[in-house]
Amino acid sequence: MPDLEGEPGAWLERSTFPLGAPPGYDPGMFPQHVSIWASLILGPLLAPMSLVSPTAQVGPTPEQDEPVQEAPGLRPEVLDEAYRFRLTQPSEGWTLLDEASIRSILGDALAGGCEVQDGGAWFAVLAQHMPGVSIEAATTSFLDSMLQGSGSPESVQDVTFAGQPARRYHVLTEEAGQPIDYVGFVYAKGDHIFQVTCWGPRGKVAPDSELIHKIEAAYTVLDGPVTATRTREDVGDQYGVGWTLASDVFTSTAYGFRAQFDGDWRSIAGSPLKQLDPGAELGFEHVQLEAYGSIVCETVDPENSANHLASLQNEFREGFEQIECNVTVSMFGKGVRLMAYRDSAAVPFIYFRALAEHEGTVMEFVVWALASRRVELERVLRQRFPSITRLSPEERAAAQLELDARPDPENIVTAGQSLRRGVFRDHAAGILWTKPKGLWRVSPGETDARVDAEFRVEIFNPQLGVSIVVLATPTRQTPEQGLFTLMEFFAGDLSERPEVLEWTVGEHAGLHADLARDNGIHLRFLSVPVEGTTYDVVVQGPQGHMRNAREPIGALLKSFRFGAGITPAIQEMNGLHWDHRLGYALSRPAEDWTKSTVPIPGGEAVGSGVQYSRGGEEIYVVAFCVPTGMDMAALQDLMAQGIGGSLEPFGQPTQVPFQGLTATQRAFDDGHAQMLFVQREKTLYLLGANSELRPANLEDTLKLFAFTD
Repeated sequence: MPDLEGEPGAWLERSTFPLGAPPGYDPGMFPQHVSIWASLILGPLLAPMSLVSPTAQVGPTPEQDEPVQEAPGLRPEVLDEAYRFRLTQPSEGWTLLDEASIRSILGDALAGGCEVQDGGAWFAVLAQHMPGVSIEAATTSFLDSMLQGSGSPESVQDVTFAGQPARRYHVLTEEAGQPIDYVGFVYAKGDHIFQVTCWGPRGKVAPDSELIHKIEAAYTVLDGPVTATRTREDVGDQYGVGWTLASDVFTSTAYGFRAQFDGDWRSIAGSPLKQLDPGAELGFEHVQLEAYGSIVCETVDPENSANHLASLQNEFREGFEQIECNVTVSMFGKGVRLMAYRDSAAVPFIYFRALAEHEGTVMEFVVWALASRRVELERVLRQRFPSITRLSPEERAAAQLELDARPDPENIVTAGQSLRRGVFRDHAAGILWTKPKGLWRVSPGETDARVDAEFRVEIFNPQLGVSIVVLATPTRQTPEQGLFTLMEFFAGDLSERPEVLEWTVGEHAGLHADLARDNGIHLRFLSVPVEGTTYDVVVQGPQGHMRNAREPIGALLKSFRFGAGITPAIQEMNGLHWDHRLGYALSRPAEDWTKSTVPIPGGEAVGSGVQYSRGGEEIYVVAFCVPTGMDMAALQDLMAQGIGGSLEPFGQPTQVPFQGLTATQRAFDDGHAQMLFVQREKTLYLLGANSELRPANLEDTLKLFAFTD
């Protein structure tokens, strides 16, 4: 069995029932839980840190032929008067991004840059108001947040950066199976702590490398005080499985509540929430105080909810000092007294926590900030605590009906897996699963660095309170022996072996056994051998939930298909190049055209590219699964630069209709290079054509391209 962190079964229970775990320090100063994706020209990109804005299919508009402006964020110099720094291009081939553009990539960054032509290194500038905090303590806090208690930095040294006393760190890590180096500098200016961090593929970024020296030379600290004040930003309307966010009103149909923020509070949902607190239903921040918070929910047995709530009271205390707090707030129409805690980290934080229960939903509310902000934060919580109310059954049903009418919001692509349009495909392990009706949230295994590669997918239903994990391992034992090994792995030593029965998962015959644990959790284990691979399915939840969810669990299991017959990620068939991971196909123009793969250094996990060429002509497609809310104009500019290189833009970009969507068409080099950018849900497609001898004919590419799902 794969090796997991902690005791047997700990990962499964932690991932499904995250209540009680204190949120980690992450006020946006370091790319924590970074999921790295890269493109032909982007290099590593911080996907979960993107800002949030609506991502919807847009049909053709009457203005589709009007020119659109170039993205304003790409420039040879960035001057930030408020934060007192200047950036110039480190060298040719680097593109700089101002605050508006970089924040669509890295949530709280002020500026940054990427190497568009040579392997894809990135850097970003971040700052936070941290009065009284030394750069030594700040560096320790940043590294603790990044490393999450596992491992240590390669080095931390006192240096000079841009003429300022600084601390330099070097961290080796792995993101999405790719080795990544981070080198960062931490310095202070007044009451603000700055961090200039660079990251890229292993070996490209090193403390004394030429690349780091170029970035340092390009960065200037300006004289004068920092005068910046943070402002509240509109995060835009968005939705996910069982929730919506509209005008800062968060509605959870999964757990039956509504939360509304006002004043200087700002909601955090979607991709940025995964970085803040992956187990939370909702996150939020107070802009002026730089305070952050999360709401974590759990569906529990109503008959046992009071005992469960009581058991959570003490879970936060380990490693924290509880301090006096006399603030009472309203949650679900009830007065709830806040509990306050202080940690002992290098940079101490204050935490305020509240627990509440209503109709089988247990809610944990936690907000944290620098300990020096205790008095201010306590005052704000007393005066402007978010409005948290329950939904009536009618409101809940109506909100869910609206969600059901929208496209499935989950869209994830990894190296060997994809989740698009309600279909999960594990091309590497041979798993196909279609979402049945219900609030099923899917986490592809390749997105979770905590677990072994043999864990392929986790499926969780917050409304039912049950989760399903699927594993794929080479068959080494008899079916019954393998089943008991699986049970012992998750549940520990078995005092008695439960009865083993025949069972069918989808169209595959296997075995199953049930196990009730002393903590009230019921586990169902299913094992299915198929063509030399054993597919194990583990279903868990409180006993009452498992009993009530028998029918939807059965419907979910029926839609699984296992084995080598599942289509591979890339397939050549009938003169077509099929990319089942990213949902497109491209036909060969003629037999004498040569096919080749578009190289995507470091970006294979979320993108792909294919090209056909003959003589001086080329047609190609590059596709990427992009984070929700990314600035598409800036991304298009970066891709165009990477592919076009030094080619001069020709005319203005125009919007054109393409297969029911609105696309952006761009031309370069007097029309010898043509590109069409089209976004379909969270996948961005670049269709291109180049010609050395004549203006390129983009129509050839468009006619040969098709969406496949």
